Amino acid sequence: MFTVILTAIDGGIPQRSGTARIIINVMDANDNAPVFDHETYRATVMENNANGSLVLKVHAADKDEGANAEVVYSFTNYVSQNVRELFKLDSVTGEIRIQGVLDFEETTAYELDVQAEIYAPLDC
Repeated sequence: MFTVILTAIDGGIPQRSGTARIIINVMDANDNAPVFDHETYRATVMENNANGSLVLKVHAADKDEGANAEVVYSFTNYVSQNVRELFKLDSVTGEIRIQGVLDFEETTAYELDVQAEIYAPLDC
């Protein structure tokens, strides 16, 4: 913890001033990136699986502490709108579920790019 005394003085005659005490708490820096448990995840699903069926769950961990370790998941910009309509990614749990109709004759494989980022809302 650091304490700083800030004094501001104007250029008037007589001079006026104001003083404020500023307390700075240093917290853990977000100096580690999240790392997935696996470099590649693979899953096999049947085309007649019901909506809401779990495809797989991705997981990434961060070595930071507190808010700097809260990981959120999302599809990257490389994932097409069509694929986003077929699969739902839970941003908190990392679960990927079916949310559309899969048709093997139309597409035999899907590639989903998922990213993990730190969710750290600004407290300012």
